[in-house]
Amino acid sequence: MAAKTVKMAVWLISILKKSDLTLKELQEEFRKSSLYDGKELQDRTFRNYMDMIREEFGLNITCTKITTGMHVYRIPDEECDIDEIKQFTIDYFTICNTLEANGDSAKVRNRILFQKVDTGSKFLVDIIKAMVDSVVIEVHYEKFDGSTSDRLLEPFFLKVFENRWYLVAREVLPEGELRNKSNKHKFKTFSLDKVTALKLTNKKFKYDFNKNPETYFSDSFGIFVNEGAPMEITLKFTGDAIKFVKNRPLHHTQVETYSSPNMYVVKVKVNPSKDFVNALLSYGPGVEVIAPASFRETFAESVKQMYSNYFDDKGDLKTLV
Repeated sequence: MAAKTVKMAVWLISILKKSDLTLKELQEEFRKSSLYDGKELQDRTFRNYMDMIREEFGLNITCTKITTGMHVYRIPDEECDIDEIKQFTIDYFTICNTLEANGDSAKVRNRILFQKVDTGSKFLVDIIKAMVDSVVIEVHYEKFDGSTSDRLLEPFFLKVFENRWYLVAREVLPEGELRNKSNKHKFKTFSLDKVTALKLTNKKFKYDFNKNPETYFSDSFGIFVNEGAPMEITLKFTGDAIKFVKNRPLHHTQVETYSSPNMYVVKVKVNPSKDFVNALLSYGPGVEVIAPASFRETFAESVKQMYSNYFDDKGDLKTLV
């Protein structure tokens, strides 16, 4: 799909999510946009875009006849629940369209800030191609400890966490070894910014994960999936942490069990990982693990280790050497 076509589609999406417009009103708005090149937005062209938006973005532009006999077009709120990739595309091109529509946009470009994407994103095209074609990839991988290895991988999923791309893959079995229940879905997670080289091979593999990939991560927090059953964890939040965890739940299983202006208690069902512990630590004194006792002890040990970095056994602040 050409960039100009995507920009036009996104412009229509953004304007019809905000307002109900007739074709005439759309044509007037189009003339004022940065996309206008002297050619009018014809009825047939608009209807072609309606079809394309439905097919490519999964959004239906509805048409309602009003009392004046005119037809009004809009994208209902209930239509706007689309997947993350499509929403990212819409957001990105909406920003591009808006900047291009304003002649002085150069003045504000450096005031629109994004997190830096890790270097591993340069391998995304090849990995996605390998996923589409079910082709094994060969990667040169460098662990965080500096050790390196060459791996033959069957790419299953890609996931973004904390603005870092990860590949969830299955290692190719040694020749003669067969897949069984114990190793069929034994996946490993690789951070793409630690991949230094990647190439597609001629070897095919069978994608045999017949569930929604989200189910693989449903009991986990972050990118790493631990073995074993998820744990029901009760957490108490106080102070400023209350509004943050209410507005942005920690996990999709979060359930409120008590709420007051000074205290907010929730339960989550998750297989706790280092990512989960780190997320809780980010709330500082605003969070307390209530249950179970085993995880309360695990979390308390992390807090104790942090405390020991700053205070001695007497509780006095350590001096830097």
